[in-house]
Amino acid sequence: MEAPSKRRRRPAKTAGARKRTRCYDGKYLCRDHEETSSDRISELPDHLLATILGHLDTRSSAATSVLARRWRYLWKSVPRLRFSCHDAMQPTYVRRFVRAHKYAFVKPSLCQWRRQVRVSDERLSRLINRHKSRIFERSLSGFLRASGYDCETSNNTRIVSLVLNCYMKDRYAKLIDQLLRLAICHGVEDLKILEQHWETILLQQALVPISSLYIYLFAGSTGSSLMKLKLGECTLNVPLGFSGFKSLVEISFDRMYISEEMIQTLLENCPTLRSFHLNSCLGITNLKIDSKRLELRELIVNNCSWITYIELAAPKLQRFRYTGNA
Repeated sequence: MEAPSKRRRRPAKTAGARKRTRCYDGKYLCRDHEETSSDRISELPDHLLATILGHLDTRSSAATSVLARRWRYLWKSVPRLRFSCHDAMQPTYVRRFVRAHKYAFVKPSLCQWRRQVRVSDERLSRLINRHKSRIFERSLSGFLRASGYDCETSNNTRIVSLVLNCYMKDRYAKLIDQLLRLAICHGVEDLKILEQHWETILLQQALVPISSLYIYLFAGSTGSSLMKLKLGECTLNVPLGFSGFKSLVEISFDRMYISEEMIQTLLENCPTLRSFHLNSCLGITNLKIDSKRLELRELIVNNCSWITYIELAAPKLQRFRYTGNA
């Protein structure tokens, strides 16, 4: 019989050499990892970091204050503000909220045993909207309390743009009014206010606004820096004695109820206006633009079903686009 073959072992020198090679390579790998994993974002100057944070919504940019001491007050120097009720809850958080509120427990006093009742989709959507409104209200109040903006002082950061997209409710109307006044006092140039109640208006079959935006907040010298204005799904009331926007270049109305007199008043009091957009607006039957002093270069009318007659007398008009029923 043949003797069983013994397992051949590698020489000790080879194992030791491999171990030394592994340690030698690991030392250089750790050194290369330390060189490549340095925090290059924190090495950027503050104005570049503020520009990067300007691409986020204000609630997310304010959350960076917990990263380090340098980031604690960096979000206050961001020149672009954006508040949206859609950014209040992330998709993952919405899914968790739905799983937590998908079922309701019936009290034992109402039945002999405790059981689960499935919550209807309508009630679940109301719960989500209510929770979003609560988070949005807290974010607005927290920003106004912690940002340090003040109309009386002039050494604060200038607000270049403000985007406000939310469901207008009476519960935080004062907070929105304070935010608009602060933006105007700090020289806002691009202002976008998009309210969310158009679906409710269509269901009720009545054009009754939930809230209104008064243009006198931007009139006079306080609105002299405003260059772009976009309003959506809100009511615009032009008061008597309106002095106009002296530096406004672009106006855009989206799904609004406006009158012919209101448009005429705006065009007459905006001498530097160059672009005028109307998108799915109601209340206008005859659109008349007749002003030789007007600097209007672009006019876009999109899906305004009430308009039956258009008269243009703008000598500097370069682009006109109409989309809708002929």
